Amino acid sequence: MGKFAIAPSAPPSAPTGELPDTIAGIVYEDIDNDDSPDQPIADVMVILIDDSGDEIGTTTSPDGSYDFSSVIAGIYTVVGMNPPPDLWTLRQ
Repeated sequence: MGKFAIAPSAPPSAPTGELPDTIAGIVYEDIDNDDSPDQPIADVMVILIDDSGDEIGTTTSPDGSYDFSSVIAGIYTVVGMNPPPDLWTLRQ
């Protein structure tokens, strides 16, 4: 089994502080372990955690994409909940 990666859909940028800001990306599987995404993964639980520890969850669509819209400016962590966490890497 290969590695999995959460990749942002666009390069990170400074938050504007205006709504709606969006945090979005795609969850990929790296089947051949070459650190390059091979195929998107559907139905992965993705959790957005703010700097206070509050969580919001969503599930990836059939094309592996996810998004959290209307997010206020701040510091966030994006975590994939399945497959097991030891198979995940975060790409930025």
